Amino acid sequence: MSFLKDVRLSTKVIGITLFLSISFIALIALYITPTFNAALDRDAVGKLQNLAETAHDTIKFYHSQAQQGKMTEIQAREQAKQQLKALRYSGNEYFWINDYAGVMVMHPISPDLERKNLFEFKDPTGFRLFAAMVETVKSNGEGMVRYQWAKPGKSDPQPKFSYVKGFEPWGWIVGTGIYVDDLDELKKDFLFKIFFSVAIVVLISLTIVFVLIIIPLKKNIKDVLSYIIDLSHYDFTHTLNLHQKDEIGQMVAELNGMAKEQNRIMSIVRGSSDELAAAAQQMAASSQEVTSTTE
Repeated sequence: MSFLKDVRLSTKVIGITLFLSISFIALIALYITPTFNAALDRDAVGKLQNLAETAHDTIKFYHSQAQQGKMTEIQAREQAKQQLKALRYSGNEYFWINDYAGVMVMHPISPDLERKNLFEFKDPTGFRLFAAMVETVKSNGEGMVRYQWAKPGKSDPQPKFSYVKGFEPWGWIVGTGIYVDDLDELKKDFLFKIFFSVAIVVLISLTIVFVLIIIPLKKNIKDVLSYIIDLSHYDFTHTLNLHQKDEIGQMVAELNGMAKEQNRIMSIVRGSSDELAAAAQQMAASSQEVTSTTE
């Protein structure tokens, strides 16, 4: 670190402040942001799972109503479809129902798909999404499926991930999903708020450093250097008052003590010199008087 010995103190302080700020930003970018993104992804999956479970319970309720004879099975199915068709969350997010054969039972956004067999339907990447939903439910009863799907306001299909859950008594699969770009917007909003907050903190920190440290420090150092120059020219007639008790204040106090002592010694020396001069004058006068008398 010997290369820092010739760097101005104010520059060192600013450099340390900037280094800490950059380190904090790097921590956010390399650790906090990925951790938050992963947590947001997990939260989104958990939310979709809970929503799918809620829809599943709705279907289960109407099935039980039919089992108890309170309505026919046809009425129960229709009631369940209408109930889920009207449900919305997070604005325009919705539920749909397809069966184990890939036939669309209910879709509130695209009713033209209803009663169509979509088992072989592929997204723009060639992925057979409804076949994957059926396979996921048959294998695990429920799960996540990622694919591309048309989004209102967008000309091209957008990446989406959905959670699907099967209801075996009716051979239904209920699902709901979220578009990846909506999730990305949440992430971007979070990052903007974080980096904006960090920028404000860094700006405030730098302002505090300048106002409370750099400016007073430069002034004090300038005053101390001027004082030392006066002392080097043997000017011990005044002291420097910084009114502070830090290391600079302690150093100045020592210099003031030295100046006072030197001033005291010089006063003694000047007094002695005056006495010697007076004595010399008296001796010279006495010698002149003796000479005059002798003549």
